[in-house]
Amino acid sequence: MKILIDGRGIKKTGIGRYIENTLSEVLKLDNVNTYILLVKSSDKKNINISAANLSYVVADADWFGLKEQTELLKVINKQQPDLVHFTNFNFPVAYKGRFVITIHDLTLLHFKNLKPSPMYRAYYLFKEQIMKNVVLKRGITKAQAIFVPSEYVKEDVAKTFKVRRNKI
Repeated sequence: MKILIDGRGIKKTGIGRYIENTLSEVLKLDNVNTYILLVKSSDKKNINISAANLSYVVADADWFGLKEQTELLKVINKQQPDLVHFTNFNFPVAYKGRFVITIHDLTLLHFKNLKPSPMYRAYYLFKEQIMKNVVLKRGITKAQAIFVPSEYVKEDVAKTFKVRRNKI
């Protein structure tokens, strides 16, 4: 199998550690499948993971932006992966291939971070609705599996989105 991993956040705290450690451990266990790690060009030279079955592809689309929905989709489709691991819940919603996602938590849904500016508040609420009602729902519905870091997050995702626990 050709497995593509969204590693655009590999040098961020938290999610970056998850990406780096998960990939390192998977590569220790699996030398049969081919892995492609999507990385930002600014991070590529700072990644210390190597394996005969691992290659890097640059994808400079930021999270939660228009480029993620357009340019990232083109980069992924060009690689023709058998499976994609989106290491955060955000992904190109038009992607039609097989994928799994990781949902680290639902903090953004449960705790609002509204700034006092009415303009910002409207924009934030709009983005929140797109995130929850389009991106998260589509990811949960279309993903082959959903990875979570804890039983608490598993229960939260299952209850919030009415998804089968055996998919998580």
